[in-house]
Parts: sequence; C-alpha cells; structure tokens
Amino acid sequence: MLKLKLLICTVLYLSVTAFSGQMTYFYQGLGACGIVHSDSDAVVALSALDFGNDINPNKAAVCGKWIKISHANGNSVRAPIWDKCPECLSGSIDVSPSVFEQIIGLSVGRTDVTWEFEDISSKSTDSVALNSIVDMATSTVTVTVTVTA
Repeated sequence: MLKLKLLICTVLYLSVTAFSGQMTYFYQGLGACGIVHSDSDAVVALSALDFGNDINPNKAAVCGKWIKISHANGNSVRAPIWDKCPECLSGSIDVSPSVFEQIIGLSVGRTDVTWEFEDISSKSTDSVALNSIVDMATSTVTVTVTVTA
C-alpha cells in the first residue's frame, strides 16, 4: 500500500509542478537511469532532489519522463530525463549539448529557464516513463492504462 501511495504522490507531483532554475550542459555517457547517450541525444539531468531517492535509480519514476524546457527568448524544447545532476539546485537542470544548443547556444554556458513535466497520457513516445511508473506499482496493484494520441 505504501508503494501505491508513493506512486500517486509522485504522479501528482510530476503532473502539476512547474519549475524554474539554471540550465547548464554536460557531455554524455552512462546516466543515472542506466542508459548510455551521446552528445547529440536529447537528455535532461534533474537535480538530485527533483530526481528522487529511489533505491535503484535505473527504475526511478522520472526516468524517460519528458519535460518541456522554455527560455525567455521564446525557444522551447521537449526532452526526456535520463540522468541526475548532483550539483544542481532544485529546479535547475543539466542537459545534453544538443538540447542546450536548441535553446540558446553553447557559448552562453548557463541560462535561466522554466520547465515542466509533460502529460504522459498525451504522447505515445512516453512508453519508457509509463513502463517505469507501472513497474513501481505492479507488486502492489494492477494498473490499466489507456494511451490516446
């Protein structure tokens, strides 16, 4: 029952919270979610506080979850969470060079952004995030999910 309550709290937190903070970029490798990425991939690393304290970070509820990052210059980018940024403050994110370049350009190095989680039910590409959430719940409850495009 505790896992179900945690799942519900996590889903509610992810669905109603908007964040703001600094965005920096980092060169890719093996991320906290257990997947190796290249610099040309779209990758987001959340602060350790925003990422969560899952015993196995490969199964963290945020792994594969998509966010929309927006900048004051009008540019915005959708990218999935695949890593954790231990140095980032809550609300700040570290992204792959390809994501940073789409927002403002690598020469800037650091910039203010806002970002929010996107609704997983509206995008079929969010199957990895959905699978992570379902994996958390299956030992306690059967989850039926309908994804509509």
